[in-house]
Amino acid sequence: MITLTNVSKRFDDVWAVNDVSLTMQEGNVFGLIGTNGAGKTTLLRMVAGIMKPDGGHVLIDDKPVFDNENAITNYNNNNHKISWESMQEIAKDFLRKELYALPINGLSYEKKYINVLGPTGVGKTTTIAKMAARSVLEKKKKVGFITTDTYRIGAIEQLKTYAALLQAPVEVVYNAEDYAAAIKKLAHLDLIFIDTAGRNYREAKYVNDLKTLINFSEQAESYLVLALTAKQKDLESIIEQFKDLTIEKFIFTKLDETNSIGTMFNLMIKYNKGLAYYTNGQEVPEDIEQPSSDSLLELFFKENLDERSS
Repeated sequence: MITLTNVSKRFDDVWAVNDVSLTMQEGNVFGLIGTNGAGKTTLLRMVAGIMKPDGGHVLIDDKPVFDNENAITNYNNNNHKISWESMQEIAKDFLRKELYALPINGLSYEKKYINVLGPTGVGKTTTIAKMAARSVLEKKKKVGFITTDTYRIGAIEQLKTYAALLQAPVEVVYNAEDYAAAIKKLAHLDLIFIDTAGRNYREAKYVNDLKTLINFSEQAESYLVLALTAKQKDLESIIEQFKDLTIEKFIFTKLDETNSIGTMFNLMIKYNKGLAYYTNGQEVPEDIEQPSSDSLLELFFKENLDERSS
């Protein structure tokens, strides 16, 4: 058994590993998933006894790793080294098991109202336009838009531009009465996409405002849009604020603006949420992908192979 207690490692002013505690039982397989530079290799080096932590303890069979000759010998012995290909297969098996348990698909087209939620700057309006355009072009659906984003300069005009291209109506709402009227006015349509205001959703107040305005009934699907360019801890703070709402799946944007996509997998697994789409550019409707579990695995290992080769 391997036990880590409050393990930390610092390089100059940077904490590569900070206060990690976990237990690994014999016979189990564990995978470390994270962004480049997150401290995965440093943590494994400390577990193997190659690098001494600056804080905390690493125990193998209840003995400090630096006093456990068997642990270090086994790691350094060529007969016990694991090839990159073998490690990749172990990681694939782990991820495949996790991803197959999650819903990974786009709109169900079974519910009328599509709530698109998320903080400011993640590309909600453009993402809505891509989803709506596919619904019109591929599924021949009649769509409309409701926007509550009356705070951001140009937000309403941006949505109206996309709506005009699709010949779809747009309703702007400022309060619950406006919202109810808009729902009634667009009732004849197949799908109504609801563009919510981009706010600092790390503050609970703004999430509560959504609850009083938006319909989260059985006839609604809700998606949380997050940008992969943000720090994982910041994204986790946002997700926590939405935990009282029924979020069907994540939508991740700006994949084309980052070299690391581990955050996407980390959040899906941690919060047991599936994925509807990811976006990889600004073009409407081209730059949006509706993935499958297998295509996500291919994407993940392609990115890691490219990173390893560079």
